[in-house]
Amino acid sequence: MNEAAILVALGEGDRKAVARSSEVAGVVIKRPELLTVVIDALGTNDQTTVAHAAHALNTVVQEQPQLLEPHADALVRSYNYEQWEVLEQLGKILPKLSLTDAQVQAVADRSQHVFYHHTSAIARVCALQCFMDMAARKPSMKLAADDMLQHALTSESKAFQARARKLLT
Repeated sequence: MNEAAILVALGEGDRKAVARSSEVAGVVIKRPELLTVVIDALGTNDQTTVAHAAHALNTVVQEQPQLLEPHADALVRSYNYEQWEVLEQLGKILPKLSLTDAQVQAVADRSQHVFYHHTSAIARVCALQCFMDMAARKPSMKLAADDMLQHALTSESKAFQARARKLLT
């Protein structure tokens, strides 16, 4: 599979389905030089391609997290995209990478913003988890983490409450 074929595969199927993202992940695990194609796809205008690229990257981090290490900067920058699938998947991916202090702070800041302001409940719950994972690396973030947990516990959202309770155990 070449670069063009990867983009075609990422664009196929339903946005809400995994579609061919696992296949793409398998290709880039064997040929890591193609990872940039998938990472760059996070910034396209096609929502299906973006969603499937995010899923493919999550599969890669599950199987071969070290392959994403050289791309940490690009992934941290991509966490600024608004599509909820990007926020969901990068919120799971970024805590698994060896990030610099500046990158941890950038991810934490973005997670906090998504948690309090994004319209997607899934993105917000994943941002809470991501922030907690970043705060575990930086004790100075404990107060903000406690505030976020309290906010989640008192939220009307059952998903927020459940995640907060899980984080407290």
